[in-house]
Amino acid sequence: MSVNNILEYPLRINGENVEKKWLDKNGHMNVAAYIASASDASFELIKELGVDEKYRQQKKDSFFTLETQIRYIQEIKENATLSFEARIVDANGKLFHTIWLHYAKKYNEIKYLAAVSEWIYAYVDLESRKVKPYPQHIAEKINANKIACSKLKPVERQGQPLLIRKK
Repeated sequence: MSVNNILEYPLRINGENVEKKWLDKNGHMNVAAYIASASDASFELIKELGVDEKYRQQKKDSFFTLETQIRYIQEIKENATLSFEARIVDANGKLFHTIWLHYAKKYNEIKYLAAVSEWIYAYVDLESRKVKPYPQHIAEKINANKIACSKLKPVERQGQPLLIRKK
């Protein structure tokens, strides 16, 4: 994975090409691959917030995922190239809420929105395994992303729980 447009928001992250082993019995990317690829992208986002491997080793702090939800919009097939857009939409000093737009592109086709996922992350002391406030330098980066992303059109159903719509 690699990050595009560092210091620009929303953060854009280039992912990998979808391999055959990522497909399910229906011939498209399986649920585990969606979560795993977005999780990999999450580590790029967290690194951009200042929490890389060196930071984890020295400070003994990191971010954990507390909750995730995903909506599938269009299937992703083998050899598609993944990319992600991260939008931080809420934060409280210990937790932050990110909307991930999962994009796919196959060969020279137009990139399309394939899925939207929402993630809640918590800043955690790796020794006590307890949630704690994140430092000011991280809060500043989270808030910069949140402010920039608040100017974007909200994603459909952003922040809403799973439900079966009644007619």
